[in-house]
Amino acid sequence: MDPAEVPDQSEPRRRAARATTSQLFGGAEWLIAAPLIAAFVRLVLRGRLRLSLVA
Repeated sequence: MDPAEVPDQSEPRRRAARATTSQLFGGAEWLIAAPLIAAFVRLVLRGRLRLSLVA
């Protein structure tokens, strides 16, 4: 490859954006949703709440 054809690598490459929980849920929404999800899972695991997958 001719040196004139080599791409300029003096600037660092940017990383691809990732979907994180803070992007899926805003900060305040996640603070509310996380404990509710945890409580729901505890009820299901303790057998106090039954889930029916039949529509």
